[in-house]
Amino acid sequence: MMKRIVILPVFNEGHFIPHFLRNMAVMFQPTHIIMNDGLFPRGPENNTTMTLGYKSKYTTEGRWSFDLADVQKHVPLFQKEWPKIEVKYNKMEYRNVSTAQAYQMAYTCGLPSLDSNDIIFPLEADVFFHMKDRIKIIQHIENLNPDEGFCCRYIRYFVSPEIVITSTRIRRVGIKYGTGKTYRKFTEDNFTDSYSSYLSPKTDFIGFHYEWIRPQKYWSARLAQLNRDSDFKRGLTKDRNCIISTGNIPNKPTLGLERRTHSPKDHPFHIMNHEIFRDYYREEVH
Repeated sequence: MMKRIVILPVFNEGHFIPHFLRNMAVMFQPTHIIMNDGLFPRGPENNTTMTLGYKSKYTTEGRWSFDLADVQKHVPLFQKEWPKIEVKYNKMEYRNVSTAQAYQMAYTCGLPSLDSNDIIFPLEADVFFHMKDRIKIIQHIENLNPDEGFCCRYIRYFVSPEIVITSTRIRRVGIKYGTGKTYRKFTEDNFTDSYSSYLSPKTDFIGFHYEWIRPQKYWSARLAQLNRDSDFKRGLTKDRNCIISTGNIPNKPTLGLERRTHSPKDHPFHIMNHEIFRDYYREEVH
């Protein structure tokens, strides 16, 4: 039987996990979902030193998500709901590797024995897909040859379900396993996103990347991982506070931002149970 495998690195994303799992189950009908939890020693951009202060505040035992215990509770609940999907939640030991090496480990650890024509979805926990695109995605996968993969355009959200970052990105969605050549190259190139040159970007669906949708402690944890000057970080936080308090984009935001008015139906159904979306659309949903 052909395997459909969703695999992803996880770190301090427990607020997404139950919603992400259900989105994956419905969109891709996977046989396996593999989540590899761990702090990248050099941060998400390979330029950050994770201090003892950071580890004390934002990790479990200096290595895993601060919400590890809560996230682990979701796995058996989801497994009971979707008994035909094999779910693994692994605690990673990255130690002193680079961020590129950490990504390679995160996208390979726990994979079952692979056969030609198995499908791998190397994703992230803050990326969702809309049900209206499900048939298109499945058809695209079926038309791939072994050792081919594909990308799509990601829309990036900042703080609010109606505010997006103006610069979009082309990011990976799925790979049909063959000799393993494409997947090995992908794990090497993932850190720089340079895989788009050989993973077909010719798709007309989108990924919803809730990149900066982070409540409370999750926001500060993500911000603290970035090696940016203090003005940049203060600017992001000031922009966030303005959007939360007024609903408006500040005059000169740190990132290029624009408003896109959405109804709840414009977002993937499963994200609507996330606390930020539930509160934002409370009157429309209820």
